[in-house]
Amino acid sequence: MSLMYGFVPRVASRNRRGVARALHPTLDEPDGLQVPWMVLDAPSALADPTVPAHLSSAGSQTLIDTGAWRFADPRTFDTPKWAALPYTPDRPFEPTAAWIYNYIARDLCVQAGLGASIYLVPGWFPPPRTPSDEVVRQADLIFQAAERVVGRDIDARPLIAYVPVRSGDLENGYAYLSQLHNGYEGVYVQISPAKPYSDPVHRLSRQVALLAAAQAEGRHVIAGHLGALATTLRALGIAAADAGLGEAESFDLSSKIKNQQPRSPKDKGGRPPAPRVYVPEIGRSIDGRLWRNLMSVPAIRAELLCKRPCCRFKSWDTLPQRVTEHALCCRIEESQAIESRPASMRIDCADRLLSEIETRLGVINSALAAEEQQPLPLTFVHAQRALLAEYYPHLGAA
Repeated sequence: MSLMYGFVPRVASRNRRGVARALHPTLDEPDGLQVPWMVLDAPSALADPTVPAHLSSAGSQTLIDTGAWRFADPRTFDTPKWAALPYTPDRPFEPTAAWIYNYIARDLCVQAGLGASIYLVPGWFPPPRTPSDEVVRQADLIFQAAERVVGRDIDARPLIAYVPVRSGDLENGYAYLSQLHNGYEGVYVQISPAKPYSDPVHRLSRQVALLAAAQAEGRHVIAGHLGALATTLRALGIAAADAGLGEAESFDLSSKIKNQQPRSPKDKGGRPPAPRVYVPEIGRSIDGRLWRNLMSVPAIRAELLCKRPCCRFKSWDTLPQRVTEHALCCRIEESQAIESRPASMRIDCADRLLSEIETRLGVINSALAAEEQQPLPLTFVHAQRALLAEYYPHLGAA
């Protein structure tokens, strides 16, 4: 089994058609876009079983995300999408051997049925101020349950541990990782909240330190929902990071639970929000309305026009209809570029890319000032460059 490196896209109902189009052979990509790994949303895959089959036929390996952590909150059971799944438990999470085994048996069987290349062994966010020994006890129960199921009820495949960590309680994350069983081939670390576009450098630094500690034991690490930082994280030695394609680029446990509640009929109606557009020239995704506003200024449009295969021979104003294919193409290209560099050169390479983005944003903001419009923020770029500078002497970048 090949391992994940760099950016790993998350596939769900909203973007699956765009992903399928991106994987389809074209004149520029006779074999289709090659995406080694994807994280597939379990409810979406169960709703349309052709999705995992299509990804597999395109040569992509899949990790199935069942969203098990949601079942620790009673509100999840009031949401039709989550209440009717074949692996939904009959009651919220309980830190007992019986509850954990019964749930994990159903969860892993669903992953196996959907053709998961590896099994993502569930984990649940501990309540604030949970003692470290209790976190470790739960981790042991989870592995014991997975060990009973894999190879007996389902085919044996490598295991990835889902390690949920609250950003205000990283010590429990270290405790969880320090006692993690050797039977896991890797860890999927989900920090909450994780806001890569807005978190200050000191917070990013603490998160990277935890990810590095997870990888120090020789395990493969996937940084949950930190794909917006994939190039920087890869330069710092972290194996992989996942995110959506223009969306699902952050994670907040509280808002995820709150936003899963059905909307009131009174709240429905009106236009759907404009799709977010990934703009590699400025290193981030932006609101579709902002993108159109930027592209209406000729001097800015010249800076942002995409010349990659995803947009070649296509009019720029059709990009909102192609946002998923465009984001996937750009992210994979960036991932391949940093992966092709020797490890000793990656920090320097990532910093040069960020420097180019910083310069380009300066040009764009000058044009916006001439139009008497608000400038684009630079904090996202500054935070990443500061993070790279912090680790530069330790990794000996060329």
